[in-house]
Amino acid sequence: MPDFLRGRCPFHLQKHWVRTSFITNFLKEISCLIVLAGLESQALKYATPLESFLNQNLNVFPKMDEDIGAMDGSYLTADTLRQLLIRAGFAEQDFNRRWGEHCSASFLKDVGTRNRPQYQLFPHESVSEDQAPNRRGTFHQLEQRLGLGVRKADRARVLALFKWTEIVEAHLGKLSYGEGRAGTLNFKKYKHICFMFELFFAVALEPSRNITENPTCEWQLRLYSKINA
Repeated sequence: MPDFLRGRCPFHLQKHWVRTSFITNFLKEISCLIVLAGLESQALKYATPLESFLNQNLNVFPKMDEDIGAMDGSYLTADTLRQLLIRAGFAEQDFNRRWGEHCSASFLKDVGTRNRPQYQLFPHESVSEDQAPNRRGTFHQLEQRLGLGVRKADRARVLALFKWTEIVEAHLGKLSYGEGRAGTLNFKKYKHICFMFELFFAVALEPSRNITENPTCEWQLRLYSKINA
């Protein structure tokens, strides 16, 4: 299973410490979590490099409710009309809040959102055809599904599931992450884990279906300012 995904690790991470961290300290562990949750493809044994690693039955990926929506981690975007998983996302301040941000962005009210493929492909239903001529549908046909979630009360337990090398801790220590508690090493580790979940799903999706334009791990790659510019 890890071998199936290892070759898909995005090119921009090939010589970066994030890639080493993902493959060495997270890939096998996350794969085990995926199998325990029953999210893996039933045809994985015979899968080709261009297929999805994930189960094609959307029903195995829970819909958001009040409890799940308050979690952090990685979620998946499902196109309910086509019954396809088309994107992986990251949330460190709960899934519901992140989905609300996507919903607001789907109105295409500023240059940043108008230039992003995911909103051009699935804009809010009120957006005119002229504003999104290449649309594949509307935002209303999309659903946020649970990938791997973490309850905030379980942060410490989740941190203990993974191995933390001095090299990774040193790199995380150099990253900026707010003031106070949020700037502690443990909070940076927690954020790193959420990104590792997202990276896993991003490389597990069928490449031709994945509409994600962001590289994932933007925080570790110090790309936030460039992407949001």
